[in-house]
Amino acid sequence: MRWTIGLVIVITAMVIGVVTGYIGTPSFMGDAFQEEGPRLVALLAMGIVIGMGVLSRRPRIPEVVGAVVFWGGLALLLVIGYSFRFELMTVRDRVMSELFPGSISQSANGELVISRGSNHQFFVDAEVDGVTVDMLVDTGASHITLTHGDASRIGIDTENLSYSTPVSTANGMGYVARVRLPELQIGNWHLNSVPAFVAQDEMLGTSLLGMSALNTFASWRVEGNQLILRAR
Repeated sequence: MRWTIGLVIVITAMVIGVVTGYIGTPSFMGDAFQEEGPRLVALLAMGIVIGMGVLSRRPRIPEVVGAVVFWGGLALLLVIGYSFRFELMTVRDRVMSELFPGSISQSANGELVISRGSNHQFFVDAEVDGVTVDMLVDTGASHITLTHGDASRIGIDTENLSYSTPVSTANGMGYVARVRLPELQIGNWHLNSVPAFVAQDEMLGTSLLGMSALNTFASWRVEGNQLILRAR
């Protein structure tokens, strides 16, 4: 019975929240509902707790008090959780970065948050023309550069490319070919017709997300074990 009452409370509170402004107030209802909405939701939720307990059967006073304390405490926890939802999202991202190195999430203000991997570098799973490509975020690389294998996986005819552009790598000089990627997406960040390079076979161990990609963001910064990207 308690779970039935609880479900009724949650559904009713959500409906009341929409009407009063606790969860998105219609414009015709004015600012007053936005200010008083949370209070009304809390009071009505408490009223429903007591009312449902009385209507279900004739309880004894201790049972009424116990129900009020139990459901009132639950309602208070829900209100507290909602009030600190943005702080809790930050905690979630930190926990995710520890449990799942290299994970990507979006912060409450829309920033893209990339967690540092177990090798102390930032890797992202990018969608290149619908194909997932594991890319290393490399501030030392000027452009997006795909490995020969990744380029082949996304459908680029690597055998007929012109590898004529010289580049300097950790293993010495090499040559890359200029290409244009139809689509590139990381999280909610999306670009079309992206200039990039394709490396010669066995020249790179992993594809690189270079400065040409990072510069499309309004800003980027490293905070602890997180790379934070803000879209324009």
